[in-house]
Amino acid sequence: MLQCSLTELIDLSDIIRTERFLSEKYKNCSEGCTDPQLKEKLQKCAADHIDHCCSLQKLFNE
Repeated sequence: MLQCSLTELIDLSDIIRTERFLSEKYKNCSEGCTDPQLKEKLQKCAADHIDHCCSLQKLFNE
């Protein structure tokens, strides 16, 4: 089990929230984009941030 102080847990929670926010921003930008290459890059960025979020959330579940 992950042993963290309350401050560290709050910081991890903030990072997870930020990763979700960034993912949503990249996703929204990709939806409004007409350039296929840029759209693909924005979607990849969104997916990367979701992956980061999922990795951090797994720390809480261990």
